[in-house]
Amino acid sequence: DGSPLHHRTLEAMLCMGNLRLGRLGPARAIGDGELVNAPELQPQMAMCMGDWDRASRLLATARELTLKQGNRNEWTQLTLLYARLRMRLGDRAGAARFATDALDTLEPGECPYYEIPSRALLAGAGVDAGEHLDRCRALLDAHDYRGLAGAVALAETRVAVKDGNESEAHA
Repeated sequence: DGSPLHHRTLEAMLCMGNLRLGRLGPARAIGDGELVNAPELQPQMAMCMGDWDRASRLLATARELTLKQGNRNEWTQLTLLYARLRMRLGDRAGAARFATDALDTLEPGECPYYEIPSRALLAGAGVDAGEHLDRCRALLDAHDYRGLAGAVALAETRVAVKDGNESEAHA
């Protein structure tokens, strides 16, 4: 589909990928009024720039709006990003609260694109780490979810460090 909405959505998705790689340029090129279908783009950019307060405000506002709109998909994406922000700021309890919120909204059955990052964040926050990591590994063993494996590896490292197992943390 060659519609303008389709192109702007694709552009926003590419910008998100670049932000996750630490490249801010493409996201900076998009004007605030041009954002479509990517409510997490501006908060993610604020996080990349170390503007934690702005990221938090943007996430809180966007989560509230998507909840009112009934958009569970975007709400879950924003909630997981908020959980990552809380974890990055050392607020394990806040990270666990948001990750639990995201996990609790999932439909019965598998939804690995949200379940894996939610469980990885919970494990990294020290909440039933073994149980959540086991479930993540089972999902990853069943299918190659590529980038989601990184969230699990980070959680495994956090758990190993918390448990004082440096050799496992460096593996």
